[in-house]
Amino acid sequence: MDQMKMKSVFNRTIWLYLLIGLVFVMVVNHKRAAYVRGRYLLGIFYNQDLKNFNDGLVYFDYMRHVKPQDARYSFFLGYSYLQLPDLKKARSYFERALDMEPNNTVWKQYLDYTVDQINGGPGKIVEPLGTISIPLEKD
Repeated sequence: MDQMKMKSVFNRTIWLYLLIGLVFVMVVNHKRAAYVRGRYLLGIFYNQDLKNFNDGLVYFDYMRHVKPQDARYSFFLGYSYLQLPDLKKARSYFERALDMEPNNTVWKQYLDYTVDQINGGPGKIVEPLGTISIPLEKD
């Protein structure tokens, strides 16, 4: 009798794991994840390699809407607008990014530079403009 009970418990456990696995596969949308990652990488490619900041804006704006809690996309938009140059929009996006991550000193330098440019100052920044390294996404 104990063997029958063990088989019953074993069978229920297997079915439970299969059900959990099926639900996980249905919830995780790999195509969407690949599509989102592709948009992110295209934004980097347009900004870093092609220096086509108008097209980079499209991809980073998409990413900002997909992942609004990620401050990087607001910063990347600010950086793109700074390169165009649309200083007021750049300032707005740098401020948004710093609202989410106030301790980021590099982003603060870009905001200070932009504000200085708007006010007609010479604007100094530690890194030369145009050489910021945009990291690959971690998730």
